[in-house]
Amino acid sequence: MKLYLTILFSAIAVLSFSQKVHKEITVKKVYIVTYDPSSKEFKQAAKNYHDLTDLKVDAKTLLDYIISFSDQFGFGEFMQAIGYCSYNGVVQGRPYCGIDISEKRVFEDNSVALYKKIKSEK
Repeated sequence: MKLYLTILFSAIAVLSFSQKVHKEITVKKVYIVTYDPSSKEFKQAAKNYHDLTDLKVDAKTLLDYIISFSDQFGFGEFMQAIGYCSYNGVVQGRPYCGIDISEKRVFEDNSVALYKKIKSEK
């Protein structure tokens, strides 16, 4: 099962030169999360997280927490009650929680749409 999570960076760059050339580029991080909900590692991580937080834990809740934690503190860090995730195929330590995360960045060049908007405003 794969789950795609997209986080939009606030890294939108608008470049301006003397010739009024504008360039807007949007950068997105896409996390690809692969896991087996029936694996013993995943079940143990969900149980441990539930025991720690006393929250009802489903796969989405657990994955949201893991992505949020990892995005804030870095991938490869130990997560209390959960353990370590695999990041880009590398597990940083034990216990392994059965979740594999890979990351890619998507660059979107919005200059054509921005150019049409500027041209229509004249």
